[in-house]
Amino acid sequence: MLKAQRENSETSRAGLKWDLDEDERMLSMVRNGQTTDEVAKVLQRTPGSIHTRLIINAINKMNNDNASLSDAAKYACIDDNDVTEYLSKKAQRDNKKQTRIQRKKETPTLYSLQDAIYTINRRLEVLEKTVGR
Repeated sequence: MLKAQRENSETSRAGLKWDLDEDERMLSMVRNGQTTDEVAKVLQRTPGSIHTRLIINAINKMNNDNASLSDAAKYACIDDNDVTEYLSKKAQRDNKKQTRIQRKKETPTLYSLQDAIYTINRRLEVLEKTVGR
């Protein structure tokens, strides 16, 4: 999908890293009343990426400048709920990622299973010799 978006001249910058000038231009355009669709066309991004980037700018404002949620949302011309919902979903994604990482650590490797079988076999041999006497 990303490849198709990059081949489209209107979204050719989709998925590429944002730079500071692009962020400032986006914020300026939104503050001047342009919609995310209009900004997306000018910056050759998708409307969804513009919306997400506005949210990220609000979060950065909160983290870097200790701005309140309300002030940060106003700075980025978005609703407080957009930031709250994004942060909630991000926390859910992070939790899922940590769970996957933890499960991966707990999943035995083929080597560890072979080692366990070898150990059990040795113990059985010892028991058989002990019982057989």
